[in-house]
Amino acid sequence: MWGYQGRTLGQRARHDEDGACRLLLISTEQAGGKLKLWEGTSQAAAACPTVHKPALHGVYDGAVRDGAAYRAELTGYVVEPVCAPEPVLERELELPEA
Repeated sequence: MWGYQGRTLGQRARHDEDGACRLLLISTEQAGGKLKLWEGTSQAAAACPTVHKPALHGVYDGAVRDGAAYRAELTGYVVEPVCAPEPVLERELELPEA
């Protein structure tokens, strides 16, 4: 499925060791002489290890070609329903009491 600004492409995948996963391919264009790839998944895994989220199995940086950089991220596949249909919350969530 195409994602954010047409720069990401995600698909369910199967990994020999990790089982059902989500493979996300990311691209970014060079701007002002710099290439800036999305770091949110790996930063969240390191900064918030106790927050329930898909496990980050691997980050693989690819080639830089024609002013664009590429990265692949492999995360756990989530089968539970999502709490919001879009990545940006438009209204307050109705969550159960903890």
